[in-house]
Amino acid sequence: MTTGTKTTVELTRFKVPADQADELLQARPAMLADFRADREGFLDAQLIRVDDETWLDVVWWRSSEDFAASREKGANLPGIKAFFAPITELISAEEGSTGDFRA
Repeated sequence: MTTGTKTTVELTRFKVPADQADELLQARPAMLADFRADREGFLDAQLIRVDDETWLDVVWWRSSEDFAASREKGANLPGIKAFFAPITELISAEEGSTGDFRA
């Protein structure tokens, strides 16, 4: 059974040198504030540390269109730019959708 409520999920895996992890984490609140102020359809985000240098950012969007519009803007605000600065490698970027897929 599925429900009618779906959201788009952005899954971005990237690398940050271990000695720059604090810089990434300190920039996170400003990045989220910029997203809330500037990105239509932004719902929430969770940052996961996979290992010393690998991170997974899980971001929920109201729709695929909202996510696409956000990607078009890129690092257009200082908080977003500061968060992206220590990232040295984009490993993967995927888009999916949520829903209640239980039988």
